[in-house]
Parts: sequence; C-alpha cells; structure tokens
Amino acid sequence: MLRTASRARLTLSAAAVGVAALSLALVGGAPALADDDPAVAISQTVWSPGAVAQGILVTAYTNQATWSASSDQAWLTVAPATGPGGARMTVLVMANATSAARTGTVTVTAGGANAALVVTQAGATMPPSVTLSATTWAPGHLAQSTGIVINSNQQGWSAASDATWLTFAPAAWAANTTMTLSVTANPTTAARTGTVTVTSGGATATVTVTQAGIPFVSVAPASWEPTFAAQSAGVVVSTNQAAWSASSDAAWLTVSPATGADGATLTVTVASNNSNDPRTGTVTLTAGPASATFVVTQEEMPPIDGVGLSANAWNPPAAGGSVTIAVSTNRPSWEVTAIPVWLTVTPVTGVHGDTFVVTASANTGGSRSGVVTVTAGGTSTVLVVNQAGTGAVVSTPTSYWAPGSGMSSIQLLVTTDQAVWTATTSHGWITVNPPTGGSGTVATIVIPQNTTGAPRTGSVQFIVGGATTLFVFEQAG
Repeated sequence: MLRTASRARLTLSAAAVGVAALSLALVGGAPALADDDPAVAISQTVWSPGAVAQGILVTAYTNQATWSASSDQAWLTVAPATGPGGARMTVLVMANATSAARTGTVTVTAGGANAALVVTQAGATMPPSVTLSATTWAPGHLAQSTGIVINSNQQGWSAASDATWLTFAPAAWAANTTMTLSVTANPTTAARTGTVTVTSGGATATVTVTQAGIPFVSVAPASWEPTFAAQSAGVVVSTNQAAWSASSDAAWLTVSPATGADGATLTVTVASNNSNDPRTGTVTLTAGPASATFVVTQEEMPPIDGVGLSANAWNPPAAGGSVTIAVSTNRPSWEVTAIPVWLTVTPVTGVHGDTFVVTASANTGGSRSGVVTVTAGGTSTVLVVNQAGTGAVVSTPTSYWAPGSGMSSIQLLVTTDQAVWTATTSHGWITVNPPTGGSGTVATIVIPQNTTGAPRTGSVQFIVGGATTLFVFEQAG
C-alpha cells in the first residue's frame, strides 16, 4: 500500500553539462510506501524532450534496500544504474539527427515492483529534401512507362514536365511514393530529351529522359553500276544505332570493313565480270532492328573488236596448277590454236564470255615458258605462261606488253640463280640491250614503229642453263 505525506514542492537542479534543471511537484511530498509488498515509484513517468541532447533528474522511491534502472534504447541512458530509495538518477537523450520522433523507456525495478519513465523525443527540424530513385531514363522509340520512387522529408510533392510527349502521374502526392513517367512514340529518327522536375517544400530534383529515335541505317549512294572491270567504290553509312554490320549475297561482291559506326565509309569491291551477261548483287546493312540495302549491278564484259583475254600472263609454281581465262570477242566464236605440250586447255572453243581452264603439269627441271594462242575470226591474242622450276631459274617482273603502234621501249629487271643469261628475239626488228647479263641486270627492249597497218606479235626469250622465261608483246597496227 502506497501512502503520501503532507503536500510539498521539491526543486532539483542538475549541474551536469547538458542536463536541464528539473522542477518536480510531489503531491503530499515523498510517497509513503508500505512495508508489506515490494513497491517502487519515480518522480516523473513521462518526458517529451526536443531533438537536441539534454537530460533530467528523476528521484526513485522504494521500500526495498535498493532499486536498479535500465533503458531499452541506445540513445536513452540512465546513471547511476542503481541506488537506495530517495536517490536521484540522471536520464539523458542524445541529439535526434532525423526528422522522425522516437520513443524509449527507462524502467526502475525494486524487488518485484517496476516503475517506468516513457521518453518521446521530437525529431529534428530538417531542411526540405527530395530524392528520386533514378535521375535518368533512356527509353526506346516506342511508347512506354517506368516508375520513379520519390522520397521527401516534407508532407508532399508536385511535378512538372517541359515536354508534351513526356507525362507523369500523379501530378502531386504525399511523400515517399511512386510516380509513373510515360513517353509517347517518337515519330522521328532523331533522339529527343525532356525533363520532369519534382518539387517538395523548397527542394527540387529532376529526372532527364532521353528517348531514342526510330532505328535507321542508310547508305549514300544507295546503288552502284560498275563496268565489267574489277574495281571498288566507297559509300557512307549513316545510323542512329551504336554500330552497323554489312554482308554480301554474292562471292564476286565483297565489303570492308564488315562493321562500323555512324558516318564510317564502307568499301564495296567487285571482281571482273568476264561473262556476257550483267549481274546483280546486294549488300545488306543491319543496325539494331533497322536494315538497308546497297544494290550493285555490274555490266557484262563487252565484246571487243577481235579477241581479248581476261589475263595475258600466268606464272604457275613448279608444282603446277590451273587458271581460268575469260574470252571477249565480237566474232561468232573463238578457238585455242596453239598449246605447249606441258599445258592442257579445256575447252578449246567457245563464244564471247565463255572461259577456258589452263592447267600446268609439275615442272621438275628449270623454269620454262610457253604461249597459248587464242584465235577468233582471223585475229588472235596470247596467254604467256612462265612456270617456275626446281632447277635453274630466270624470271622478269612481267610477261606481257601491249604497246601502241609507235616506237616503244620497256625495261625489264632480269633475275636468275645462274651466272649469266642470254636474250633471243622472235624477229630481227626487236632489239635487246644488253643481249646478255647477270642477275639484276636491266634489259631494255625496243621495238620500232609498226608501219604494217595491222597488229603484230613478237617475243623475247631469256635463257640460262636449261631454264627459260618468255616476254611477249602485241603491238597495235
């Protein structure tokens, strides 16, 4: 049973730093405590301090020898932790650095009896603050939405957009909620940027939205019509994607590089078209989901007056090999009329645009030379074949020459693994100076003006040991 004495007022002051003066009004003075049951009482059971660090003095009364005190929060402390009846304890709170109020309890125990001081500390007055879960968004070109979480220490927020294609919902709401951003489909290939600004109290935060344009890739020009000859062309690739890739649907049509970025140049190369029909190939460019085509239409090999070959010289290795030669002519047909015994040709006849295959057998001796002659309607041309050997070797940088009708000359660097080479000519009107020499000697071949009115053919053969190499020219009339 708890009894009280006469009415009195007790004033306690704390000299400790940070502890506020405490004035206590005790009804009837200190409580009178019965001796039959354990009892404990405290001079204050509720405290509501501000956010700053501070403290109070609390007196504990008990009919037991001592009491003990404890706190359930780290920011709320009590000292001393034990004492006799009528002793005082200091209750301290640390500064509350957050804007939220917090509550803790100091419990005083004596025997089996308890008394509690409930402390509710106010939150700090914080400057206005607002943060977003994301400050950028990069959607694709299609219409779409995303959520942005808004955190604020104020009671609410409002938002505004600087672009009509960029909207949000809701327009204003309580703090710590989600705002939905939405973009309409971008109708252009250009990217566009907009900003949503969120305001809460005096604080602002922004999310910048950069929406991609419609994916595209293009080439300029979009097509090419090359002649029959092997050649290359450059085209500029434009795209709003990170990279593009290029591929061809024809073996005779190649591209380089296979990948690139916006503004890069793509080199497109065509091989010689040795047929009598034009041909078309397509280069496909891909960039993300976008694609474009570059169409190449190559002319056929035109008939020439007489007969011509896609190549007039071939230098097979000693092991042998094959080469394919295309024939161009405006005559009804052509025919292979001369073939060295160590070469085979198939087929030996055809029409404009047809090809024949020349095969050289293995050469186990010194380098050797020969001429394949192709005739069409009274005109002819040659394929000069100089095959490397396993024995003595002699060679020149080129094997064929087609000078005009006037007086002409050409210089050839003659190389050999032997001491001396010797040059012989097919006609007396051909001169070679010097007519003999060692490896590295430059031979000058001179032919006079052709006054016959018709094309003529001549040759120079360089001989060393059992090896030969042949240089053939066809002079215009």
